[in-house]
Formats: sequence, C-alpha cells, structure tokens
Amino acid sequence: MSNIVKIDNVRIYYGITTPEALQAIFDCKQILDDNNIPYGNLIYNEVSAYPEIFANLSTWAFGTDFTQYTFTDFPIVTWQEFYDDFEVCDQVAISTEMLEASNLILLKELVV
Repeated sequence: MSNIVKIDNVRIYYGITTPEALQAIFDCKQILDDNNIPYGNLIYNEVSAYPEIFANLSTWAFGTDFTQYTFTDFPIVTWQEFYDDFEVCDQVAISTEMLEASNLILLKELVV
C-alpha cells in the first residue's frame, strides 16, 4: 500500500462492563474529542449480547496484514484508511495506548 489519503468511518464500540474498561472507554472518547476527530457511538446496553458481538467482531481482519483479534471487552475503536493506490484498510484500537499510537491520531488531519 502507498500513502494514506483519507481516514473515515471512525466508530467507538462500548457498553456496560468493568470499571477498568469503562475508564478506558472514557479515555478513548477523550482522546478522540481532544483531537477533534468525529466518530460514531455504537452503544451496547444488553450485556447478554456481548458474547455474540465480540464473536462477530472477532471475524474481522484489521491492518495491512489482516490481523484478527479475539475481542473480550470494550472499548473497540475502528476506522478505515484509504490509500492513494485505491486500497482500503480497516483498522482497530482496543486500548488508549493503541489509539494514541495509531494513524488515526498521528494523521488526524486526514479524518473526514
């Protein structure tokens, strides 16, 4: 892949979970807000649905190496990176550390 020309479809998935995960959710939202990154909230209130949600998201492939994650908790932040060679790549961050080091933050001026 070549150069990223656009970042779009930023989403944060979250729900009722552990105190640590709730803090991470708030921290991720704060990072997005502090960087003026528009995002959609995907809120899951039905705890009994979490295993199915995590199982479904775990079938997705992320990054240029098509990495699959086994999701077990929130937050999950996803976005798409568009490249100048017309490739599109889904990306994910599952922690504040991953989010802060991601192209989403490093290249925030490309977010539409």
